[in-house]
Amino acid sequence: MWVGITTPPATLLLAFTGAVALAGRGLRGPRELFSNGPLRFGLLLALLPVATVIAIIVLETNVYHGWRHLYFLYAPLPLLAALGLRQLASPLRGRWRRAGAYALIGAALAVTVVSVIRIHPHQGDYFNLLVDRTTPERLVSRYETNYWDQALRPVLPDIVGSVPEGTLFLRSFRYGQYQPQILPADERGRIITIQEFVSGERAFQELRDGRPCPPQGAHVVRLYANTLLCVVDRAAYLGWLRRAALATEPLARSVYGIHRDGRTLTYLRDGCPPDDVAEGGPRFFLHVVPVDVNAVRPDWRGANARRHGFDNRDHILRTALERIDGNCVAAVVLPDYPIAAIRTGQLTDDGVLWEADI
Repeated sequence: MWVGITTPPATLLLAFTGAVALAGRGLRGPRELFSNGPLRFGLLLALLPVATVIAIIVLETNVYHGWRHLYFLYAPLPLLAALGLRQLASPLRGRWRRAGAYALIGAALAVTVVSVIRIHPHQGDYFNLLVDRTTPERLVSRYETNYWDQALRPVLPDIVGSVPEGTLFLRSFRYGQYQPQILPADERGRIITIQEFVSGERAFQELRDGRPCPPQGAHVVRLYANTLLCVVDRAAYLGWLRRAALATEPLARSVYGIHRDGRTLTYLRDGCPPDDVAEGGPRFFLHVVPVDVNAVRPDWRGANARRHGFDNRDHILRTALERIDGNCVAAVVLPDYPIAAIRTGQLTDDGVLWEADI
């Protein structure tokens, strides 16, 4: 599937045409496939992706998401596409045949080049027209994006420019420590990537995994209609988070008060104990019951939702907690499909500490 949604449509169409032409040639003259060198090579190209997928299934091979283990399968695609291009141009005669081939190549290249230019510098997150890219947040919620934190690059100059001098601390995910290398040497040394914050630091943090992005003052990077990355000044973010928690009356109250403002669900506890902000705790659970269970994205989460009747969002809350003015605050963004009910609570080693229906 990943190959299909991240390869330019023209390449897929021409490669499919080439494979069909090769299969037709083989059905008309099977012996020629083995006696004709170019046809034999084409047969090998066509069988390589099929044989690889079968081997992965039969041998139960561990294959990570994306292209990373299957890049060698891309080589046959342009070659099969060239065969498909030849097949489409073959009915034409003389100069029209050559002109038609050039026109098809030019159109295919133009579509791909324009698509990549439009999303530069995020071409590593290219998706073709087979993917719904127009619904806000749909692309980011369904597919792996910004894996190497390359989306940090456009906002780093703005972050450095917002603070005239001094050291800046940046908490990012995965490989964000490599992105400051694009800055000039004098600015590059001002940014230090960290995993944990220390009081008094002038720090910025990257928000992911369902955490809400403030409507103002954030450095936002978008891909198509989706928010790919949100980087905020930590002090301003904590202030906004606390105000957001206190802006509405709690819908339920136990150890934590549960507040909801639109799609933002906030947990607030007065007098935050050290154990709550320690590594590994607290452990919340969040179960969202959709009006239509088929609205949950079509992957393992959607399959589980259809099986159990709710969308399990537990993992999003594990890293969302912040300590603000002695209070514990956590906030997450609820999914964009219509919601029938929400059940949330806190887990301990002994079981459920508290739970509430919203």
